[in-house]
Amino acid sequence: MKLRTKPLLYVALLVLLMAGTVVLMSSTGQEPLIADQLKFIPKDIDMENTAILKAEIKLTDAENNTVVEDINPSTVLLEGIVAPTSTWIEYRVNGKAKLFAAEFDGAAVKGLLWYMIGHMGLSMPKPWVPLIIHLTITGQLGDGTSWEGTATVLVSNWSSGGAPPPPPPP
Repeated sequence: MKLRTKPLLYVALLVLLMAGTVVLMSSTGQEPLIADQLKFIPKDIDMENTAILKAEIKLTDAENNTVVEDINPSTVLLEGIVAPTSTWIEYRVNGKAKLFAAEFDGAAVKGLLWYMIGHMGLSMPKPWVPLIIHLTITGQLGDGTSWEGTATVLVSNWSSGGAPPPPPPP
């Protein structure tokens, strides 16, 4: 094989490899269900007095059926890192499922928030202004269908609870 044709062959193989990767990634599954409502309680998180963080999730499928009873609690994660300490389903008076609730340990949430603040590279020009952080919860239903929801929390006293850890090297 001539020396000039080798680079062309390598480029062609790279293009084929990349195209195959894109096809595999796009055909591996469906889009995740998006939570109809995700609410964090409390919405205001004080970094000096971090307590339990409760998430209330309302989730319906494509046919608008409530599917919170189908959520597999062992797959629920906050930001893909923190697992809940407890989960349960809240019901309406008529016996129908209303929402899925999950509680997360305050110390674990505080560590997660410091990690996120450190990766955001935030400075503290106005430490009295609460910091808005978007948190995402993900999980799967019993049949393997994935779901996710995102909501915001307001973080206060984030400048006085110790410096956030530096981000890890790339």
